[in-house]
Amino acid sequence: MGIYSKNCGFDNLQMAFSHDEYLSAVLEKNSTNFPKEAMYMIRYHSFYPWHTSKSGTRGYDFFASEYDWRMLPLLKALQKADLYSKSRDIPSLSEAKGKYDTLIKKYFNTESVTW
Repeated sequence: MGIYSKNCGFDNLQMAFSHDEYLSAVLEKNSTNFPKEAMYMIRYHSFYPWHTSKSGTRGYDFFASEYDWRMLPLLKALQKADLYSKSRDIPSLSEAKGKYDTLIKKYFNTESVTW
């Protein structure tokens, strides 16, 4: 296990695995109002060895903390929604504004959103 101890939790590992890690760091540093479960899902949703094993063996489970195991069902639910949600249709600005303006104001500590 090298420098880590068993069940130390993924939040205690030095990991680099894409835009997800970057986005979660930016959101944390900017004091968003996302619940901790949402932050976990953002950070780890591309950590496929943990939540989507193709070999039948879950990767890195020896580092998983009790919290990581509790978050796993949420992560798997997000994965189902995320994987096939891509579309070639780009919504208009007014559609996006109507759909996301309230959420942006709620979770990003802002009264106004510049579109």
